[in-house]
Amino acid sequence: MNDKKYQAQLALVEAAKAKKRAFVLNCKRVLTEQHFVDTEGLFMDNFEHATLVPHFYIYEQDFILQLDQLPLYGVLLAASHDNPEVGYFGQAEHLFGYLQTTVDYGHILITPKSSEQKLVSFFIKQHSKYTTDNQFLKKFQVEEANENKSVHSFPPAFTQSLMAFDELHLEFNGHHCFFLTSLKGLSEEECNRFITLSGILLNHLVKL
Repeated sequence: MNDKKYQAQLALVEAAKAKKRAFVLNCKRVLTEQHFVDTEGLFMDNFEHATLVPHFYIYEQDFILQLDQLPLYGVLLAASHDNPEVGYFGQAEHLFGYLQTTVDYGHILITPKSSEQKLVSFFIKQHSKYTTDNQFLKKFQVEEANENKSVHSFPPAFTQSLMAFDELHLEFNGHHCFFLTSLKGLSEEECNRFITLSGILLNHLVKL
């Protein structure tokens, strides 16, 4: 009896794994149809430069993609088995992006403003070395490292193009750029949003 019960439970686990695998492959298909291809993932050490990426996330080795031969990558990260609590990110899996920028932007972290931050900005105007776009600064918190070097500001067309991404998480560290479209977790819709955001970042941050 116990053996039959074990086999039944095992079958349920395997069925759940198969369903999850099919879901992940379908999301990957959305990207490959837009010219993302499998890569060996030699760039992965660059993620060590990111504070945006949680340390308890692990890489899905068969979901590391590069957009054609361009310096833009997408990688699926999942909460590791010994750290099931994903906290701030709210979901177990997310599609993170990595881009090598033409310009060194220093260290910047751009995240959606919390309710408290929005209340504070209502009384105290936020200033940034990188943009004077007030609409953008009302919507996003821009944290900048105090570095004594020249600053390359963002053109208004760039910050305005990011306004459509309400849950945008964007980090610059030198020539490294890391991004996340939202905290909703992996889905076909989020893959499509990732593709759109990738095009915007390439258009404004990379000189081809």
